[in-house]
Amino acid sequence: MNHDRYQPLTPFVTTDARLQQIEARDRRVKLWIRLLKFLERLLSLILSILTLIPLVMTLVKFFQTKNIYYSVDGTQRTAWAENSIVWYTYLYTAVAGISCLFNTSTILAYIVGVRRANAVEDVASKWEYLVQGAQIVVWAVSAGIYRYGREPVDGKFRDLWGWTCSQDAAALQAVVDDVDFEKYCGMQTASFNLGISNVAQAVLALILYSFAFVRTRSKKQAQRAHARYDEAREPLRS
Repeated sequence: MNHDRYQPLTPFVTTDARLQQIEARDRRVKLWIRLLKFLERLLSLILSILTLIPLVMTLVKFFQTKNIYYSVDGTQRTAWAENSIVWYTYLYTAVAGISCLFNTSTILAYIVGVRRANAVEDVASKWEYLVQGAQIVVWAVSAGIYRYGREPVDGKFRDLWGWTCSQDAAALQAVVDDVDFEKYCGMQTASFNLGISNVAQAVLALILYSFAFVRTRSKKQAQRAHARYDEAREPLRS
């Protein structure tokens, strides 16, 4: 052996066993994060779909029947409130629809391949910070609007949810055959409650992101260990 080239390893050098331990820990963290993210996306997709379906069905029924007139006490009127307010229903539907789109894209990407999933997930994660904050705001605002809409304003209900749940709509049910007010009241109530569940899911996702930060630190630790390992063995390759 050439003693001039011999350089003993210092106590700070990463050994083979230590390097393997660090890499194994990093792989475990990565696997768990990927699995939890997949399950979180799946849960978010299911909640979004369940939120979206009643809203779409309500809007479809509204557009199908808004121009159908019925004779009520000698006057002609539709099944819905005069000058119905539907804009926040559009907003609520759009949020659920966009959430469905992104979660579906990410899940399909996971099925197709990990590399593509990482690319889609990167976009979805950036979108998620914005949208999950928006979801909390939108659903909180919607809850306030829905709650306000369930109470009469100057004795009149104008929103779709409040109207279908109102006594005025129930009084029309004997004449109106095309709209089951009780059914659509229950559907929109369920959609509202599922929206609150989406808020809880958003909180779950934020907790999951904290694990992603742990993974980032674990990955950097593994990279530093690799660097020290290679640096320590560089003289042996000379």
